[in-house]
Amino acid sequence: MPETIRGLTRLAKYSAVPNILGYCGSGNAYSFFSELEKTQSNRAYANAKKRLSTFKGLNVYTEFIAAKNGLGKFDDRVLEAYWLGNSLVAEITLDEMRELVGKKFVAKGLVGKQKAEQRAEKLVPGFKPTHSFHVLYITFFTRKVKPSIRNLGKCIVSWGKVLETGEKKLKVDAVVLAKKKGKFSLEKKKITVNRALVKKVKKGDIVSIHWGSAIEVLGKRAFKNLKKHTMSNIKAVNSARK
Repeated sequence: MPETIRGLTRLAKYSAVPNILGYCGSGNAYSFFSELEKTQSNRAYANAKKRLSTFKGLNVYTEFIAAKNGLGKFDDRVLEAYWLGNSLVAEITLDEMRELVGKKFVAKGLVGKQKAEQRAEKLVPGFKPTHSFHVLYITFFTRKVKPSIRNLGKCIVSWGKVLETGEKKLKVDAVVLAKKKGKFSLEKKKITVNRALVKKVKKGDIVSIHWGSAIEVLGKRAFKNLKKHTMSNIKAVNSARK
């Protein structure tokens, strides 16, 4: 599937909340994302695409995944690969991950050369370039938010089973990021999340969660991929920090 409004809408949803908080992308980008979701017009598509190009960290990952698979960075498969994980990242090697961390971040001015090279050298097998890798190993590019376990837990894309639906909120049986004795893990916890970005949802659905908001209802394949790649990156980061 090539670049589509559907794919860009997914990307915009995951990017909206951190943009509203002022952590990622150009100011007020979320208003263009809202326009895209409402109108699905070519004009809204072009505006959202332009604003999403200001998310420098995100674009490093999507350009990297796209280049490795001969696709465009806004291809729906590439966007899914970054946020949830899929077959596009499965075959990316440790050397390629070192190229991403040691060179691509430096080229975009996101990480200093020495720090990037040190991070690249400490990479271990199992890391894949999904969003959970960035949260757990690279952490935030912006200085506006501290890399505390609470903030990392909000930023990582987690998931939960819907227990109750309300007009503005969902009660979900979710997994949350935890850290004990220097090791990351996921723990089950019942939480309440915003549902503004999810229009059609019912009890029993599995939703992805990002910065306190349900983003989308996950099908079986997407949920399996998100869980698989998140756990793989958790295992790898715990190993890398021994």
